[in-house]
Amino acid sequence: MALRRILEADGTTYLLLLVGLIALVCIVLLRSKNRMKQLASSDSRITSKKLKLYDLYLSRYGGDYVRFSHTASKKERLQMEELDNDDLIENLIQDILIVKKGLASNEFADKLQKRLVENCENEQVFEELKSLAGTLLIRYLK
Repeated sequence: MALRRILEADGTTYLLLLVGLIALVCIVLLRSKNRMKQLASSDSRITSKKLKLYDLYLSRYGGDYVRFSHTASKKERLQMEELDNDDLIENLIQDILIVKKGLASNEFADKLQKRLVENCENEQVFEELKSLAGTLLIRYLK
């Protein structure tokens, strides 16, 4: 019904609708282009800063994203946008704990070592990640 009215309307209404639609598409494309530039320019390797943000998120919100999204300050939300690889950090921590507990094969441990070297910015970050894994194990076993 509304579509029929638009189609039957004069050329001015149709033109305004078309201009509005084009403007909306341009806004969406510009935002997505800026986001893609931001993602392309950011290094996806794990850094000390990212580990600190991840630890803050875990200690303050217990890893509960819903609670974080409802109660975090604007500053914390902006900081968390920098943490683009929290899934990778979680997976590496889990794998480190599996190896530390002696539940992994030598092949698994070797692959984990390679993944850590590929994904950590430097040796210090590698050690911080292992330390964080041990801290989390102690924190959540209490």
